[in-house]
Amino acid sequence: MKFLAFDNTWYVVALIWGLLLIRVVVPRVPRLRSYRASVLEITDSLLVAVILVFLILRPFVVQAFYIPSRSMEQALQINDRILVNKFIYFFRQPQVGDIVVFVSPPSADAEQKDFIKRVVGLEGDRLAIRNGKLHRNGQPVDEPYVDQPMLYEFPEYVDHYTVPNGTVFVMGDNRNFSNDSHIWGPLPRQNLLGKAFCIFWPPHRVRLLRSVQGSQPQSASGRDTSAIRGARVCEDRGPAQRGSQPVSARRGPSSPGRRRSGAWRSLVAGWLRGWMRSEWVPWPARWWRRQCCSPCRLGSGA
Repeated sequence: MKFLAFDNTWYVVALIWGLLLIRVVVPRVPRLRSYRASVLEITDSLLVAVILVFLILRPFVVQAFYIPSRSMEQALQINDRILVNKFIYFFRQPQVGDIVVFVSPPSADAEQKDFIKRVVGLEGDRLAIRNGKLHRNGQPVDEPYVDQPMLYEFPEYVDHYTVPNGTVFVMGDNRNFSNDSHIWGPLPRQNLLGKAFCIFWPPHRVRLLRSVQGSQPQSASGRDTSAIRGARVCEDRGPAQRGSQPVSARRGPSSPGRRRSGAWRSLVAGWLRGWMRSEWVPWPARWWRRQCCSPCRLGSGA
């Protein structure tokens, strides 16, 4: 099954050549004449699928990755499988709060494995870590995705660090256990592979990953110094901050039919999770579980 993971480019090349060989040989074998139409149809479908996935989708559109470390807890847990949008940065610049996958610089990892971190600073931003909190452009940043205060100061001998042009500053959400820019410096933008946008495995962890910008306190003029975006920030606000109208009045009364549909969704989701974990799953589903849920592994220092 390790062969079927297709982590090596030569595996994909060998598979394509094998399918092409079948496509050429089968019509020339008289004994397979009765099965020729079916075999050629399956071979053509597999060939198109392999070319589409490994030569178009995976290099340029979307790719799956496996989380091996705890550097991005709590947003990403060990063994999470994520999907990464690989074309988004062809159309826009990275933004603060983006969870990005990138090729690590040599100063971070000698093998230059793929890492995953959160963007906390863009070119020209003045960053500092003081008293366990991140400061951006002279203001402390409220980061709801960071659970523990940082146990280090950055930079040590000057007031702040200015992110150079053409780079971004990335850090893991689990700041005290992350090999990130505060150790090896800014990340060149050309090293970015893409933006993580969802967790697709395990089933109980399936969710979208939204960019969450840390909020900064209001300035003396009363204007907020940075935008606050992301679902998690909205969830942390109380009813009074979301508006004076009660939640029940905005959403309407809860009907028995709505409660029943929610119960059915929970029941079906629980059954599917148990079914996919069991050994009674048919072999195609088991193969999909092993292959689609064992994608490219990020570096252990990620």
